[in-house]
Amino acid sequence: MEKVICDGKVAVLISPKDCWAAPYTWDKKTREFAESKLFCPILVKAILNNENHNEIVKKAREIFNNEDIYVPEDLTIEWVPKNALFRVEEDDGWSGEYVVIFDKNNCIVA
Repeated sequence: MEKVICDGKVAVLISPKDCWAAPYTWDKKTREFAESKLFCPILVKAILNNENHNEIVKKAREIFNNEDIYVPEDLTIEWVPKNALFRVEEDDGWSGEYVVIFDKNNCIVA
């Protein structure tokens, strides 16, 4: 899967006030789709280039071959260290996403 990497960090697309890809653990097919949304280099570049929301929606519809795909207006980039273990969490299912990076301070090793 292609990813945008800058200064040793990977661009991850999230929606701090809405939901873009957080429900990626539902099943394998959903997870693969969510990961393609999280790392989509075309959308990352569109955001980095400050393209307007309508252009980003148009690109998402073409990329994912889905006219009904929902693209939050607050779609943003969270930069995650390359090769870091992380997951996208959500407050209550539809009110905002955030990245949790796993390290020795926030996980337990068996």
